[in-house]
Amino acid sequence: MTVSSEAGTDATFALGDYPILEEYGFVDKPGRWDHWPSGFLATWANEGTAEGRIVLAPGDILLPQKSYVTAAITCHLEKGYVKAIEGGFEADHLRDYMESFNDPEVFAVSHIGWGLQQRAHWSVMGFYDREASIGMDRVPVQVISYGQPGRITKPEASVRRPAI
Repeated sequence: MTVSSEAGTDATFALGDYPILEEYGFVDKPGRWDHWPSGFLATWANEGTAEGRIVLAPGDILLPQKSYVTAAITCHLEKGYVKAIEGGFEADHLRDYMESFNDPEVFAVSHIGWGLQQRAHWSVMGFYDREASIGMDRVPVQVISYGQPGRITKPEASVRRPAI
């Protein structure tokens, strides 16, 4: 899969070793995890295959910091790992946070997904009580893209697709 965006993202991911996770806003059978009210599809890149650059643009969300990106952050990917994080203060803050785990696996590329809920209110995070969720201070980094995911080249036909 190739992903590019106007912000400067240009990355490739080999897919197929891992299933696609479907989240559709509710749990309808034992063993499922879900989060209401949302919906997304996600998968994991085959290990060691993520290459290129991901640019976090203003308006994207950094979790668990629960903050919106205000200046571009560029993450350079090589062989499945983030090898460099560039930008201003927020990039330094993100890099420092990730390095605080003292574990190189923190820099491994995790799941790849995009929100699909067209009625999502991406501005609502500003209303959260940050103190009420203080226990999330050691959760690995997750990024939510506020805007469109850019141009996505469909993965090869051999990749298992969810039945929707």
